[in-house]
Amino acid sequence: MRAAAMAFLVAAALPAAASATPVTVVFGGVWDDLVDDTAGALNGQVTLGSSFTVTMTYDDVAPDSNASPTQGDYDVSASFAFEVATGPFTITYAPGGSADITVDAFGSDEVILFAQGAFVGSPNLPAFTAVSYTNPGFTDASGTALSSDLLSGVPWQSSAWDDAYMYLILDDDDGTQATYVELAGTITSMTVVPEPTSFGLVAAGAIALALRARGRVRSAP
Repeated sequence: MRAAAMAFLVAAALPAAASATPVTVVFGGVWDDLVDDTAGALNGQVTLGSSFTVTMTYDDVAPDSNASPTQGDYDVSASFAFEVATGPFTITYAPGGSADITVDAFGSDEVILFAQGAFVGSPNLPAFTAVSYTNPGFTDASGTALSSDLLSGVPWQSSAWDDAYMYLILDDDDGTQATYVELAGTITSMTVVPEPTSFGLVAAGAIALALRARGRVRSAP
């Protein structure tokens, strides 16, 4: 009886957990437009032609603040994570900044991310201030990439977009605006990473244990 009750309670809790939908997308590409390092932070180890990998996570049930039926503006700050790996370096967006995704399904389709805040990096990178930002974007001149302005409907596949670019500017925390890292390039690959929630895994395990325990009770003499 206790096992059955446990299974019921876990199952009842599952819909609430499913309301949060984290999406993790991995972008790959090349800095083929601009590498400007007035801060000297990269020590020449990232140049034009260097590759990069971006891992981005956001919540696709963030509310739309734009009443337009063809353009959505989504504040994903609360769930946003962003990391860039390039050369020997890993550069990570620090929590506490602001992050917005705009989905424009009018005419030429476009998805634009703008995330501003402090970034931290390793190995041996300086601190980057809260005016630092990243601004990747995706466009499709044919207007066929998006069927609506819903964030949950964004197709994270290279084949959906005519152009996909990556932009990152990092302000060195040295008290001046003259030292920074500016990187721009082309995104050439995109992959959505499946991430089953830990709650779902725990719930499934609990239900399995409950059913197993129930079977043992029935088979007991």
